[in-house]
Amino acid sequence: MEKLLTVIIPSYNVGKYLDKNIQSLVKENKNIDFLDVIIVNDGSKDNTLEIGRKYEKLFPNVVTVIDKENGGYGSTINAGVSKAKGKYLRILDGDDWVNTEHLENLLSFLEKCDSDVIYCDYEIFNEVTLESDYQKVCNLAPRIQYDYDQTKFIRIVMHGQLIKTSIYKDNHIKIDEHCFYTDTEYITFAVPYISTVTYFDESIYVYRIGREGQSVSEKGWNAHEKDHEIVINSLLKQYEELNPNISFYNYKREFLQQGLALEMKKRIYGYQLMYKENEKSYRKRLNVLDKLVISKCPEVRTIHIGKAYELFRKTNYNGVLMNLHKRLMSLR
Repeated sequence: MEKLLTVIIPSYNVGKYLDKNIQSLVKENKNIDFLDVIIVNDGSKDNTLEIGRKYEKLFPNVVTVIDKENGGYGSTINAGVSKAKGKYLRILDGDDWVNTEHLENLLSFLEKCDSDVIYCDYEIFNEVTLESDYQKVCNLAPRIQYDYDQTKFIRIVMHGQLIKTSIYKDNHIKIDEHCFYTDTEYITFAVPYISTVTYFDESIYVYRIGREGQSVSEKGWNAHEKDHEIVINSLLKQYEELNPNISFYNYKREFLQQGLALEMKKRIYGYQLMYKENEKSYRKRLNVLDKLVISKCPEVRTIHIGKAYELFRKTNYNGVLMNLHKRLMSLR
């Protein structure tokens, strides 16, 4: 039976969550034989590997475990893609899970779909408040194939898409290793090769937030703040090498420009978090990075990323003005 969907599970010290993650894929899933689940253990120090091996024995035709030395998020994606058998790819972080019933429906739909990318709704689950927030990713008519240029204003997000495996394998796409925040690369590196899009109108992915130690937490930002510079430089390299002969060239340039602008916004956000600790050195690095981005992609200047961020850019990231703005906002 053809494998329709490879689910790569990057796993580092997620033993506390992995049972729920894998069970959401395999338990009472009538279409389980269409699944190819790859658990990539990235040098975990807890029982992550043990749990993965348990499911590999229980579902030998569905679950595969890759056990490797720690190499960071991008390395788990690269390892998973190299072994992927499915027609489509989805990344499922080890502490998240899927809606099993909707996944069954998606697998049935994939039998007759051939678009390069499939957008899917998703949910955000807050571990602190225990509340879920439904995320509708677009307003396209569902289950209809569109040309990419018809959907150019839709921003692809990690939790809301599937991408054809062949796009990564045929174009030898590799994600930066030993680096956080490479989910941006996973999406953006594929964009030049996308021609068709379909929207599947059910939520598949449940994204957990509020967990201590997540890379998107304040503690995580402080520990890995330099990784944003690595990602930005990788996006700049891709932007410079974008082939003008590819289909929808201008629209794809716009997507990459927006991606660079958003990454700079994240970098500025990191400055806000770390301002009190090393304001001078951080401000200098941010200025150098900003000038580099604008020199290679001047369009970034014209992309709106929020009034506060644009103010900081115009004042060369003046920390005093930044704090004043934050105080004024808190008084509203």
